[in-house]
Amino acid sequence: MPKEQNEKEKSRELAPTVSDFSTVAIRKARRRHTVEHWATRYSAVPFALSVLGSFLFGFSEMAFIAMTGTFGLACFPWIYIYYMKADSFEHKYVEKLQKQIQRETERKRENLKHDLASLGCPDGAMQMDKLQAKFNSLDELLLDRLDPQEITFKRYRGIALEVFLSGVDNLSAIVSALKSISEIDEVYIGQKLKQLRSSADTD
Repeated sequence: MPKEQNEKEKSRELAPTVSDFSTVAIRKARRRHTVEHWATRYSAVPFALSVLGSFLFGFSEMAFIAMTGTFGLACFPWIYIYYMKADSFEHKYVEKLQKQIQRETERKRENLKHDLASLGCPDGAMQMDKLQAKFNSLDELLLDRLDPQEITFKRYRGIALEVFLSGVDNLSAIVSALKSISEIDEVYIGQKLKQLRSSADTD
């Protein structure tokens, strides 16, 4: 049980949150992607070599031209990836977050269904249906008001998915509590109560 719980907690930590869909988080991810991109890293090598050469062999007009040219070369991938490819990256980034949440939600929904069936809990199943219905209504509203190809639609849908996943998490926590209660040994508790009564009568 502890191992399974740790795996669930780890999985939840890896799942995106509402804050991951904010413009600030997307901008940070874009900046990180640009810095870590191979074109950005390798284009900086000639500039670094030209600077090193000017220190080793002395600063000259040729060294200045080399530094200027290689600096421009180093800046080009940054401008192209960070600014010119911004829309493409943001769409792919948000879609990736959505897929991660959908996978996590489906996994938890299946586990929740199984647990609700084993506990014979119709109220929990009803709450699950209501939660699903609310998400479907919100999804239809977003489709009606926004263009599915726009980044705004994808951001809001990602946030809705995260809220839906939080609702599933809450139901899962309730189910876990019900399972813990159902596992209590009634016979053992009865024996302990009898012992307490006997001790009280003796006193």
